[in-house]
Amino acid sequence: MGKESYHIVAVEDYPGVLDFLGSLLSFYSYEHTLYSCPSEAYEGIVRDCPDMVITDNRMESNEKAGEDLFRRVHEQFSGEIPVIIHSNYKHLGETHKLMHEGLYSFLEKCDSRADSFNLIDLIEEHRKRILGTSYYTDEHNVVVVRSRDGLDVEEEGRENKQGDMNLFSVSFGGENIVEYLLNPRFNIGVVLFEPATREEVECARDLATQLHRYSPYLQMVVDLKGVEGGVGEGSFPLYVRRGLGVGEGVLRSTFDERKKRIERDVQEGDPQIWSLVGPGASGKTTLIRELQRMFPYVHHVVSDTTRRPRPGEGNGVEHYFVDENSMADRREGFLFSFQSKQRNWYAIRNDELLQPLQNGREVFASIKTIDYFFRMAQLYPRMKRVLLLPSAERVERYHRKREGSVEHTLSTARAELSQYLDLGERFSFDLVFDDDAIENGSCQIAGEIGAVLQRERFGRG
Repeated sequence: MGKESYHIVAVEDYPGVLDFLGSLLSFYSYEHTLYSCPSEAYEGIVRDCPDMVITDNRMESNEKAGEDLFRRVHEQFSGEIPVIIHSNYKHLGETHKLMHEGLYSFLEKCDSRADSFNLIDLIEEHRKRILGTSYYTDEHNVVVVRSRDGLDVEEEGRENKQGDMNLFSVSFGGENIVEYLLNPRFNIGVVLFEPATREEVECARDLATQLHRYSPYLQMVVDLKGVEGGVGEGSFPLYVRRGLGVGEGVLRSTFDERKKRIERDVQEGDPQIWSLVGPGASGKTTLIRELQRMFPYVHHVVSDTTRRPRPGEGNGVEHYFVDENSMADRREGFLFSFQSKQRNWYAIRNDELLQPLQNGREVFASIKTIDYFFRMAQLYPRMKRVLLLPSAERVERYHRKREGSVEHTLSTARAELSQYLDLGERFSFDLVFDDDAIENGSCQIAGEIGAVLQRERFGRG
């Protein structure tokens, strides 16, 4: 059994940003404590033993107050409490070097919910790990889609509690309802449709069709209370009830049905290794997150690396960030290792790739270099291969934004891209996506990969 709660400490001496962090953490229902003074925060951390600490770097005229707090917490708790440094870019300095000392992550300060997704992603990754969440979601989040006439305007999007379940109410006429329901940060497990008219019944069916394409394990139920007729047959599980209501017992049984579907597919499926191949800007990381949302049994292979961490990356999320001495010490536990053109070492741990496969999970590797692909293809010639080919312009924009590189000219981007075009000609790939597909977004690409995954794993598309 895992822990039942998750507690975050946030440290920030600027009142406006501290208030924002408090409202952000409240919005996502995280238990939290706020401090404006690093010394008081440390005392509270020692007393309360939180699950995560988020701290500014420059506080009380100390340029490295956040770094000092990290070191004290890291030493006191032997690295068990992850610390994220969240500061203005000019105050981050050489923070990236602390990743080798055990800092969980660092990122540029955000002051709006729209800019906070990286921070929430980092929290969610760790929270699921610390709470012992298995690869199907244990979060009981429900969206109830009601008739606009039966939903108070102030109720739209509001969260309500039903036991340990979180209920969000939206209306059939709401804008961008599919995007809302698929938002991975809400981790929706069940959608309950409550149509009041035949028109809304048809709307529920259309919505269910779209949702199933992008989220096959979303449990969808339509309650036809007071509406004559049915919803027709479908190739996806849309459960029909009459007079269902939103009682805790009914919703819990719906979650249990969803869990059984996932467990059955894990037991019956024939898992495979998948390689996502492409240069920077091809969206490999975003695509894997989308696949993990769609298919709870998808595992992302996390590699060790000696390269410099980028803002927003987390230890054990994108990579395990280690120094060369640590990598040399662990060499016996690696399946293989390789070096990039930038002289950074990468390595794949045995247990990162083989253990999930033995547990019935689809294993996805985000291929960072051509050498990485060659080693994987040599070890696993039957692995599924997906090639992502962004435009040279997109590759150049990516490197300028991520690395601030003025040297990464368009000609350099074209040279990098040509290696992957050559790879596509030399090797057979199961799926190839061009720049137009990448422009349309990871959700659509994940849907196409998902169709192949379902067909290969279960003989159904």
